Amino acid sequence: MCEILPCPDGRHLATRDESSPCTAWVWDLQELRLSSVLVHRDPVTSLAWEPCGGGGAGGAAPARLALMSSGSSPAVFLWSPLGVVVLKVPVAASTTADDVLVPTRVRWNPQGRGAMCLAGREGFVCSKISRRDGRTKNRVEVVRAAVERTDA
Repeated sequence: MCEILPCPDGRHLATRDESSPCTAWVWDLQELRLSSVLVHRDPVTSLAWEPCGGGGAGGAAPARLALMSSGSSPAVFLWSPLGVVVLKVPVAASTTADDVLVPTRVRWNPQGRGAMCLAGREGFVCSKISRRDGRTKNRVEVVRAAVERTDA
Protein backbone atom coordinates (compact mmCIF):
# COMPACT_ATOMS: atom_id res chain seq x y z
CA MET A 1 0.00 0.00 0.00
CA CYS A 2 1.19 3.48 -0.83
CA GLU A 3 0.08 6.85 0.56
CA ILE A 4 0.20 9.95 -1.64
CA LEU A 5 -0.50 13.29 0.03
CA PRO A 6 -0.44 16.57 -1.94
CA CYS A 7 0.39 19.78 -0.10
CA PRO A 8 -2.48 22.33 -0.02
CA ASP A 9 -0.26 24.99 -1.63
CA GLY A 10 0.33 22.69 -4.63
CA ARG A 11 4.12 22.88 -4.47
CA HIS A 12 4.96 19.56 -2.75
CA LEU A 13 3.79 15.98 -2.59
CA ALA A 14 4.54 13.57 0.28
CA THR A 15 4.58 9.81 -0.24
CA ARG A 16 5.23 6.70 1.79
CA ASP A 17 5.21 3.03 0.89
CA GLU A 18 4.76 -0.01 3.14
CA SER A 19 7.73 -1.71 1.46
CA SER A 20 9.92 0.99 3.13
CA PRO A 21 7.98 1.67 6.35
CA CYS A 22 10.63 3.90 7.95
CA THR A 23 10.86 6.29 4.98
CA ALA A 24 8.81 9.17 3.59
CA TRP A 25 9.59 11.08 0.40
CA VAL A 26 8.84 14.73 -0.35
CA TRP A 27 8.62 15.74 -4.00
CA ASP A 28 8.90 19.26 -5.43
CA LEU A 29 6.09 19.47 -8.01
CA GLN A 30 7.24 22.76 -9.52
CA GLU A 31 10.73 21.41 -10.25
CA LEU A 32 9.49 17.81 -10.83
CA ARG A 33 12.22 16.36 -8.61
CA LEU A 34 12.73 14.61 -5.30
CA SER A 35 13.15 17.27 -2.62
CA SER A 36 13.80 15.20 0.55
CA VAL A 37 14.04 11.62 1.75
CA LEU A 38 13.04 11.37 5.41
CA VAL A 39 14.42 8.20 7.00
CA HIS A 40 13.29 7.34 10.53
CA ARG A 41 14.40 4.75 13.05
CA ASP A 42 10.81 3.54 13.50
CA PRO A 43 7.98 3.10 10.95
CA VAL A 44 6.23 6.28 9.79
CA THR A 45 2.60 5.82 10.82
CA SER A 46 1.04 9.09 9.68
CA LEU A 47 1.60 12.08 7.39
CA ALA A 48 -0.37 15.35 7.35
CA TRP A 49 0.22 18.70 5.64
CA GLU A 50 -0.60 21.86 7.55
CA PRO A 51 -3.72 23.15 5.74
CA CYS A 52 -2.84 26.86 5.81
CA GLY A 53 0.90 26.53 5.50
CA GLY A 54 1.49 29.18 2.90
CA GLY A 55 4.72 29.12 1.01
CA GLY A 56 3.33 31.81 -1.23
CA ALA A 57 4.24 35.44 -1.72
CA GLY A 58 4.08 38.06 0.98
CA GLY A 59 6.39 36.38 3.44
CA ALA A 60 3.96 33.57 4.27
CA ALA A 61 5.45 30.69 6.22
CA PRO A 62 6.37 27.65 4.10
CA ALA A 63 4.11 24.62 4.21
CA ARG A 64 4.87 22.10 6.98
CA LEU A 65 4.49 18.34 6.80
CA ALA A 66 3.86 16.57 10.11
CA LEU A 67 5.16 12.99 10.35
CA MET A 68 4.44 10.60 13.22
CA SER A 69 6.58 7.54 13.78
CA SER A 70 5.74 4.61 16.03
CA GLY A 71 8.56 4.48 18.52
CA SER A 72 8.90 4.03 22.26
CA SER A 73 9.15 7.81 22.76
CA PRO A 74 6.70 9.41 20.32
CA ALA A 75 7.58 12.58 18.47
CA VAL A 76 6.15 14.68 15.67
CA PHE A 77 8.61 15.59 12.94
CA LEU A 78 7.81 18.83 11.12
CA TRP A 79 9.37 19.07 7.66
CA SER A 80 9.44 22.28 5.65
CA PRO A 81 11.69 23.41 2.81
CA LEU A 82 13.72 25.18 5.52
CA GLY A 83 14.48 21.99 7.48
CA VAL A 84 13.11 19.61 10.09
CA VAL A 85 12.07 20.22 13.69
CA VAL A 86 11.48 17.38 16.16
CA LEU A 87 8.71 17.95 18.70
CA LYS A 88 8.56 15.61 21.68
CA VAL A 89 5.03 14.44 22.39
CA PRO A 90 3.79 14.55 25.96
CA VAL A 91 1.75 11.42 26.58
CA ALA A 92 -1.35 11.32 28.72
CA ALA A 93 -0.76 8.83 31.50
CA SER A 94 -2.30 7.66 34.72
CA THR A 95 -0.97 5.46 37.48
CA THR A 96 -0.72 2.28 35.39
CA ALA A 97 1.36 1.56 32.31
CA ASP A 98 -1.76 0.28 30.51
CA ASP A 99 -3.24 3.79 30.49
CA VAL A 100 -0.34 5.50 28.70
CA LEU A 101 -1.41 7.13 25.44
CA VAL A 102 1.02 6.45 22.60
CA PRO A 103 -0.13 8.46 19.56
CA THR A 104 0.26 6.93 16.10
CA ARG A 105 -1.72 9.37 13.91
CA VAL A 106 -1.46 13.12 13.40
CA ARG A 107 -4.09 15.49 11.97
CA TRP A 108 -3.93 19.29 11.67
CA ASN A 109 -6.82 21.58 12.52
CA PRO A 110 -8.50 22.26 9.13
CA GLN A 111 -8.34 26.01 9.86
CA GLY A 112 -4.60 25.86 10.52
CA ARG A 113 -3.33 27.98 13.40
CA GLY A 114 -0.79 25.31 14.42
CA ALA A 115 -3.34 23.12 16.21
CA MET A 116 -3.24 19.35 15.75
CA CYS A 117 -4.68 16.17 17.17
CA LEU A 118 -2.44 13.19 17.95
CA ALA A 119 -4.45 9.99 18.20
CA GLY A 120 -3.71 6.45 19.33
CA ARG A 121 -5.64 3.33 20.30
CA GLU A 122 -6.29 4.63 23.81
CA GLY A 123 -7.47 8.17 22.98
CA PHE A 124 -6.10 11.45 21.73
CA VAL A 125 -4.14 14.57 22.67
CA CYS A 126 -5.00 17.99 21.26
CA SER A 127 -1.92 20.15 20.89
CA LYS A 128 -0.88 23.57 19.69
CA ILE A 129 2.46 24.22 18.05
CA SER A 130 3.64 27.79 18.24
CA ARG A 131 6.08 29.80 16.16
CA ARG A 132 8.23 32.59 17.54
CA ASP A 133 10.24 34.87 15.30
CA GLY A 134 9.50 32.59 12.34
CA ARG A 135 10.88 29.52 14.16
CA THR A 136 8.90 26.58 15.43
CA LYS A 137 8.91 26.25 19.19
CA ASN A 138 10.56 22.93 20.03
CA ARG A 139 7.76 21.47 22.10
CA VAL A 140 4.09 20.58 21.94
CA GLU A 141 1.84 22.31 24.42
CA VAL A 142 -1.02 20.04 25.48
CA VAL A 143 -4.38 21.79 25.39
CA ARG A 144 -6.48 18.80 26.42
CA ALA A 145 -5.83 15.11 26.86
CA ALA A 146 -8.49 12.40 26.88
CA VAL A 147 -8.09 8.69 27.43
CA GLU A 148 -11.18 6.53 27.22
CA ARG A 149 -11.06 2.97 28.48
CA THR A 150 -13.72 0.34 28.85
CA ASP A 151 -13.11 -2.85 30.76
CA ALA A 152 -14.97 -5.86 29.36
